[in-house]
Amino acid sequence: MKTLCNYLVLVLLIVAFQSTSILAQESIKNNANLLISSQETITEVPTISVFKQTVFAEVNKTNDISSYTLHYDLVLLKGKNFTFSGNVGFGLLDSPEISDNSEGVQMPKNTDYIVPVEANVWFGNNKHHLEVGLGASLLFGLEETLESFEYISPTGIKVAKHQAAKEYTTLWLTSKIGYRFQQLDKGGLFLRASVSPTFETYSLQNTRNFSVGANIGVGFTFNHKQTNIPVVPYN
Repeated sequence: MKTLCNYLVLVLLIVAFQSTSILAQESIKNNANLLISSQETITEVPTISVFKQTVFAEVNKTNDISSYTLHYDLVLLKGKNFTFSGNVGFGLLDSPEISDNSEGVQMPKNTDYIVPVEANVWFGNNKHHLEVGLGASLLFGLEETLESFEYISPTGIKVAKHQAAKEYTTLWLTSKIGYRFQQLDKGGLFLRASVSPTFETYSLQNTRNFSVGANIGVGFTFNHKQTNIPVVPYN
């Protein structure tokens, strides 16, 4: 009788061990399935393959000031019907002859530097786009003071003025609306043309001038920089 009880206990232990092993295997299998399902869910984020890096040259004319800049443009985000990009540039500025109204002195025409920064949104999914944007431009040396000069005052007195030469930085806030030609799926030729309402926010003379300029740019979108970027879903 004792031997039979021992056998029954042994059988029960074996059955319990097998049941525990089966449950453990099922648990591992279920966890693995959940992990695979989770990974599949993560990798199913919609993406689009675009050629996103562009280099272009641009000419701008605002009133009697002309600038010639080289830009680097990068696509940052692609939506269903829109694209968001930013660019930064550097170039030369043809400064006009400036009259110092307080002293009656003519500042000579010279060449200075300009650094424009822009954020742009363009609409459409083909190669033709409507583009709008906002930006800012730093103009180095657009306004300056001469080292020394002399002039005849309104009363007929000859006046000599001596001072250290200085150049001042001017800040413009810019906007634009225009046309953009860019093939996101192929790269290649890049074109843009726009009008640019501009507001002078900081200058030596503390002016607040508003003007409207025009831009035209030509460049190239590099087709060896293809990148998958997330698509923004919306209804």
